[in-house]
Amino acid sequence: RLDPATLERADLNAWTCREPGAWDVVTARMVLHYLDDLPALLREVRTALAPGGRFVLSVEHPVVTCAYDGDFHDGVPSEMRVRGYFDEGERACEWLGSSVRKVHRTVETYVRDLHEAGLALTGLSEGRPEPDNFRDPRTCEARRAVPMYLTIRAEKPA
Repeated sequence: RLDPATLERADLNAWTCREPGAWDVVTARMVLHYLDDLPALLREVRTALAPGGRFVLSVEHPVVTCAYDGDFHDGVPSEMRVRGYFDEGERACEWLGSSVRKVHRTVETYVRDLHEAGLALTGLSEGRPEPDNFRDPRTCEARRAVPMYLTIRAEKPA
C-alpha cells in the first residue's frame, strides 16, 4: 500500500521551501534546463527534503543542449553535432514553431551543483534504449545513436 502523496506546483525560478524537512521525495522532470540559477533551487530542495529524502531530476542530455543541430529522421536524432559542450549558458532551439530558451550545463556541473547543495548522488542514467522496449529493432537502433535524457537521483544525508 502506498501512502497518500501531496503534490505542490511552483515556479522553480522563485520557489522557496515553506515546510523544511517535510518531503520524502522531490522531483523535477524535464524542467531544470530552463532555470538560470540551478544552485539556488538545489539548496531549496535540500531544505525541503527530510533526512534520507530523495531528489529525482531529468533534463535533456547535455550532448543535446550544447548544440541544437544534427540529423533527425522521424523525430529521432541519428547524429548530433557536439559543439561548445564546455561553454555553458543560454541556448535557443526551435520547438513547436517557436524559439525556446534553455540553459546548457555539463553532466559535471549537474553533479557538482548537487554535491555543493549537500545532496549525495545515488543514481545516474542516460536512458539507454533497450531492445526489449521496442517493437521494431530499427527504432531501438536509431534511439541508441544519441543520448536524449539524463536522469539523476540524489539523497539528503540522514
